[in-house]
Amino acid sequence: MSGPTVYIETYGCQMNVSDSELMLGTLEAHGYTSVDGPDGADVILLNTCAIREHAETRVIGRLGELKRNMKPNSVMGVTGCMAQRLGPRLLESARHVSLVVGPDGYRALPQLVENARNGARSISTTFDLEEHYEDFKPKRFDKVKAWIPGAAWLRLSLHVLHRAARLVAPSGADSSLTSFVRPRRSSPTE
Repeated sequence: MSGPTVYIETYGCQMNVSDSELMLGTLEAHGYTSVDGPDGADVILLNTCAIREHAETRVIGRLGELKRNMKPNSVMGVTGCMAQRLGPRLLESARHVSLVVGPDGYRALPQLVENARNGARSISTTFDLEEHYEDFKPKRFDKVKAWIPGAAWLRLSLHVLHRAARLVAPSGADSSLTSFVRPRRSSPTE
């Protein structure tokens, strides 16, 4: 196996699956190799959802479980909308977490991971309304997707929703409401 290894565990909506594919694609382009499990991975990332409190509680518990899979020089990171929402509190509450990256920080992910591998604890949670990752080449987990790539109506809908405030589903809300936590335009090449 060449290069450092990365394991990404995804929680939440279809957009989080898409974001995990974007992160894996950019990390592989920078020499990382994807692995199917956390045991001994050089980098462990939890891509998270913040739509419900239960999801956050579950991820915090999972961070503790994954600590036992870390090698002495492994990097543990939290990405996604929970990372965006909690930011530095994640670094304070889980000392083995060295990287917190919101959905608009994936472009810097390879450098942030490298910094963390060199001992730096990093946070990237700034909002960028213009970041849509059209030039990223995702590493697809499978060939079947729940969206229609390049559909004009979808691009328009996601563009409008991207500009809207973050959707917060009340407790007990229908799970289909979580599909548009952080929408992004679809690129014609997807």
